[in-house]
Amino acid sequence: MKTTVAEDPAHPNGTRYGLGIERVQDPCGADWGHGGEILGYQVMAYWNERTGRTAVLASTVFPAPAALAAPLERAAAYVLCGSPREHTTG
Repeated sequence: MKTTVAEDPAHPNGTRYGLGIERVQDPCGADWGHGGEILGYQVMAYWNERTGRTAVLASTVFPAPAALAAPLERAAAYVLCGSPREHTTG
């Protein structure tokens, strides 16, 4: 599952995808998981390889307005790393 390919070949160091999970590299290490959305709902579940922490978030607002998107990202980052930082899933 951890054999991945770049989701965007133009950005080979960006988000990578394997057999059902994504690998997202960020300052806290590699996050493994998956996210998804459908009109009115979004979810993400990631595990951080370095910290061993897991974050699962769901929102009943999609697409989320910018005022809500940033706090959701910060919440995931805080859970995965134990300190505030920016986290992007794609």
